Amino acid sequence: MPVIAYHNRRFDPDVRTLHRIIQSGILGHIVKVSIHLHDFVRRKDWQTIRSLGRGALCSWGTHLIDCCFYLFGRNLSLEWARLLHVMNPGDAEDGFMICLSSDKTTIDVEYLNCAARRLPNWQVLGTSGTAVSDKDHFNVKFCEPGRLPRLPRRLTPPAGVSARLFCTRQKPACQTLLISDMVDL
Repeated sequence: MPVIAYHNRRFDPDVRTLHRIIQSGILGHIVKVSIHLHDFVRRKDWQTIRSLGRGALCSWGTHLIDCCFYLFGRNLSLEWARLLHVMNPGDAEDGFMICLSSDKTTIDVEYLNCAARRLPNWQVLGTSGTAVSDKDHFNVKFCEPGRLPRLPRRLTPPAGVSARLFCTRQKPACQTLLISDMVDL
């Protein structure tokens, strides 16, 4: 009998919407991703017992890592991981932090049940924009690379001007989208 993994989280509305946002290219090349699944809760059931094969990594880690594979491909390397035992009475971990990376993208994944104040579930930073989500919407801010103002060719300060006072930073004009219907993007 074959064993089949059931990774249903890749079909969640926020993951499907983020996939569409990334595939559209409006964020440019994805540089940094932060995934936060936070709550403030104590479990007191079989999922807190290691000998029963549980813990946060088995319960949620597989789903979140699969979402990373779905969104960014399978060519991800594990940079580091940390298992935490913070609040639950059992002996299994009740939280984890994982750092994955590819050639040019770093992905931080956190599952914590000791967060009395939640962070956004998804923060995706690209070379042309950023997408931030919570359960029911994405806020996407982006600029079109072709519309970025040209920087001056001279990147050294003029004679007599201190290098500390010389600044060529320019903020590009950006557009903002609020995507609240995550299923029908």
